[in-house]
Amino acid sequence: MPIYTVYHANDLFAAYQHVSTHKPLEREQYHPVAAVEAEALEAVFQLTNSIEQPRWYHRAVTPVPGAVPTRSTSVGDVVVQGRKVWIVDRFGFTETRWVTRSWLPRLFSWMHREEVTR
Repeated sequence: MPIYTVYHANDLFAAYQHVSTHKPLEREQYHPVAAVEAEALEAVFQLTNSIEQPRWYHRAVTPVPGAVPTRSTSVGDVVVQGRKVWIVDRFGFTETRWVTRSWLPRLFSWMHREEVTR
């Protein structure tokens, strides 16, 4: 059975904005909260959207050490399996991708260097 990692947004309101824009997600804006063994994304959501009981009571859900389980998985949160990344959308999931801010300064310095050498 596949294992998925659930990431919660550091700022849920900002993450909710990504749902409508479908832009790549900044990895630094999310933190991992659980690994979930499930057959499908819908099961991952069901197991981590805590209504009846907290998600860490399910055998299929393993909390990330050091992560404080603070809320249910919601629209704007992210589920990852291998190299595939999905954002929880208003209805279902939308496949997206991570970007990491750490590469931006290198890109801008390279662009600047290209302009200077012209």
